Amino acid sequence: MKKLLTKLGRFLLSLDSNEEVTPDQLVGRLGITYKINSTTPFTGSSVDYHDNGQMSSGGKYKDGKRYGIFESFDKDGERDGPYERFDENGNRIWTRTYRNGVEVE
Repeated sequence: MKKLLTKLGRFLLSLDSNEEVTPDQLVGRLGITYKINSTTPFTGSSVDYHDNGQMSSGGKYKDGKRYGIFESFDKDGERDGPYERFDENGNRIWTRTYRNGVEVE
C-alpha cells in the first residue's frame, strides 16, 4: 500500500510540473506566481493563443518564478493584448495593454 501511495504521489507531482494553463488562470503575489485560489507556487507552462488559434505567448514557471525563455508573438505584426515585463528575479517591472499596435489604458 505504501509503495502504491508513493507511486501515486510521484505521478501527481509529474502532472503538476507539466501543467499548462492560460495567463488568466495565474496570479502574482509578492513576486511569486500561483494558480488562482492556490497556495502552492505554480510550476508548469503558461500559454495563450490568438483568436486565429496561433500561439500569442508562452513560457514556463518553476516554483512560482519564470524559468527559461518566454516568447510572445504579435498579431499581424503588431502588439495586441496585455504585455508584462519582468526582471531576472521574476518581479513585474511594468504592464501595458495594446490593441492593433497602439497602447491603451
